[in-house]
Amino acid sequence: MKILVIEGAGHIGSHAIVARLKASRDVVALDNLAYCTVQAMTRAAELDGKEVSLIPGGVRELVLGSVWKVGT
Repeated sequence: MKILVIEGAGHIGSHAIVARLKASRDVVALDNLAYCTVQAMTRAAELDGKEVSLIPGGVRELVLGSVWKVGT
């Protein structure tokens, strides 16, 4: 099952990514990177040895169709 983590590159979002990866979920992060950097998200993925897809943008810019097409 794929899990969408909104603001996945932030402090709380990166911790949510770690928790979801440990639960053996595929993670897709949505973040506009306005207040953070992609390093937090990639470091979270490195801790578990899995890859996380990033959709650049925020909820306001989000076109829902693009979320569900990632990885299909």
